[in-house]
Amino acid sequence: MDLAGSNLVELFEKHFGGSVTRNYEWPDDGRGRLRETSAALRYWACNGTTEEPHALRLGESRIHETDEAWISVITPDGPGVLVWFNSD
Repeated sequence: MDLAGSNLVELFEKHFGGSVTRNYEWPDDGRGRLRETSAALRYWACNGTTEEPHALRLGESRIHETDEAWISVITPDGPGVLVWFNSD
Protein backbone atom coordinates (compact mmCIF):
# COMPACT_ATOMS: atom_id res chain seq x y z
CA MET A 1 0.00 0.00 0.00
CA ASP A 2 1.32 3.46 -0.83
CA LEU A 3 1.70 6.39 1.58
CA ALA A 4 -1.65 7.95 0.65
CA GLY A 5 -3.51 4.66 1.03
CA SER A 6 -1.92 3.84 4.37
CA ASN A 7 -2.63 7.37 5.64
CA LEU A 8 -6.30 7.04 4.67
CA VAL A 9 -6.62 3.63 6.34
CA GLU A 10 -4.89 4.85 9.49
CA LEU A 11 -6.97 8.02 9.71
CA PHE A 12 -10.44 6.91 8.69
CA GLU A 13 -10.52 3.21 9.59
CA LYS A 14 -8.34 3.12 12.70
CA HIS A 15 -8.53 6.61 14.23
CA PHE A 16 -12.20 7.27 13.44
CA GLY A 17 -13.23 3.59 13.39
CA GLY A 18 -15.11 4.06 10.11
CA SER A 19 -17.36 6.71 11.65
CA VAL A 20 -18.77 9.57 9.63
CA THR A 21 -16.58 12.69 9.74
CA ARG A 22 -18.80 15.09 7.80
CA ASN A 23 -18.87 18.48 9.60
CA TYR A 24 -16.01 17.33 11.88
CA GLU A 25 -13.89 20.17 13.29
CA TRP A 26 -10.49 19.08 11.94
CA PRO A 27 -7.63 19.94 14.31
CA ASP A 28 -4.36 21.20 12.81
CA ASP A 29 -2.68 17.78 12.96
CA GLY A 30 -5.63 16.13 11.19
CA ARG A 31 -5.61 18.79 8.49
CA GLY A 32 -1.88 18.26 8.16
CA ARG A 33 -2.38 14.54 7.56
CA LEU A 34 -5.02 15.24 4.92
CA ARG A 35 -2.71 17.78 3.26
CA GLU A 36 0.15 15.25 3.27
CA THR A 37 -2.09 12.55 1.85
CA SER A 38 -3.41 14.80 -0.90
CA ALA A 39 0.08 16.00 -1.84
CA ALA A 40 1.32 12.39 -2.11
CA LEU A 41 -1.10 11.78 -4.99
CA ARG A 42 -0.49 12.92 -8.54
CA TYR A 43 -3.03 14.37 -10.93
CA TRP A 44 -2.02 14.35 -14.58
CA ALA A 45 -3.00 17.56 -16.33
CA CYS A 46 -2.64 18.29 -20.05
CA ASN A 47 -2.31 21.69 -21.68
CA GLY A 48 -3.29 20.25 -25.07
CA THR A 49 0.15 18.97 -25.98
CA THR A 50 2.03 18.03 -22.84
CA GLU A 51 0.88 15.99 -19.87
CA GLU A 52 2.50 16.64 -16.52
CA PRO A 53 1.89 15.30 -13.00
CA HIS A 54 0.81 17.72 -10.30
CA ALA A 55 0.28 17.16 -6.59
CA LEU A 56 -3.29 17.43 -5.36
CA ARG A 57 -4.04 20.00 -2.67
CA LEU A 58 -6.53 19.62 0.14
CA GLY A 59 -9.71 21.61 -0.53
CA GLU A 60 -9.51 23.59 2.71
CA SER A 61 -12.67 25.60 2.05
CA ARG A 62 -14.70 22.37 1.80
CA ILE A 63 -12.94 20.36 4.52
CA HIS A 64 -16.22 20.17 6.48
CA GLU A 65 -17.51 17.90 3.66
CA THR A 66 -14.66 15.40 4.13
CA ASP A 67 -15.88 11.95 4.99
CA GLU A 68 -14.41 8.45 5.22
CA ALA A 69 -14.26 7.90 1.45
CA TRP A 70 -14.57 11.47 0.11
CA ILE A 71 -11.98 14.26 0.43
CA SER A 72 -12.26 17.64 -1.26
CA VAL A 73 -9.13 18.47 -3.28
CA ILE A 74 -7.88 21.14 -5.65
CA THR A 75 -6.46 20.03 -9.00
CA PRO A 76 -4.78 22.10 -11.73
CA ASP A 77 -8.18 21.94 -13.47
CA GLY A 78 -10.11 23.19 -10.44
CA PRO A 79 -11.99 21.61 -7.53
CA GLY A 80 -12.23 17.85 -7.36
CA VAL A 81 -13.00 14.98 -5.04
CA LEU A 82 -10.60 12.28 -3.92
CA VAL A 83 -12.49 9.05 -3.45
CA TRP A 84 -11.02 5.79 -2.28
CA PHE A 85 -12.26 2.26 -1.81
CA ASN A 86 -14.59 1.93 1.14
CA SER A 87 -15.83 -1.52 2.05
CA ASP A 88 -19.07 -0.25 3.66
